[in-house]
Amino acid sequence: LPRLVAALKSGKPLTLVALGGASTEGKAAGGTEYSWPNQLGAALRRSFPDATITVVNLGKPRQTAAMAVERMETEVLSHKPSLVLWETGTVDAVRGVDLFEFRYTLESGIRALQPEIDVVLVDRQFSRWTLTMVDFEPYMRALKQSADFNDIPLFPRSALMREWSESGEIDYSVDDKDKRRAMARKVYRCLGQAMAGFLTRDSAE
Repeated sequence: LPRLVAALKSGKPLTLVALGGASTEGKAAGGTEYSWPNQLGAALRRSFPDATITVVNLGKPRQTAAMAVERMETEVLSHKPSLVLWETGTVDAVRGVDLFEFRYTLESGIRALQPEIDVVLVDRQFSRWTLTMVDFEPYMRALKQSADFNDIPLFPRSALMREWSESGEIDYSVDDKDKRRAMARKVYRCLGQAMAGFLTRDSAE
């Protein structure tokens, strides 16, 4: 994302828009200020203290890809973002949205933003419980194929969260309300930091 890195280094005003569902909104952590988009903004500001960064969180529960595309014209483009992080696919999989329709919607959304705006796709959260209930794999493949076809990054949120679970770094099975909120805050903080590194990994070149 050379345009993003150049803007961060130059100190020019930069607006990032996060478009997604409940896991983007971040209420599970007790407030949107703890969401991964806000944590991403904080991590970028630490790495680029001269940058002027605005993060707009447009997370909305139970949002399909088609619903997100409908919001692009009225809610996303009005912010004139340099970068849109589009978290999608989870609700479509849960609702069993036709896979061809999902692929078509992804392409429509990307075309609505490019070439003026950089786009990063973000895949689903990791959850062993939902894995037993829903077949996410076809939608995950569709996301990767769309990212590859359009030559845009796909942030592997699911794989990262699974790695943290299997390493014992984060225990997603806690059921106490306060512990779940603390766990969500840690997840979002880690995701924000990881995503900041992902987006600016070529900044030293």
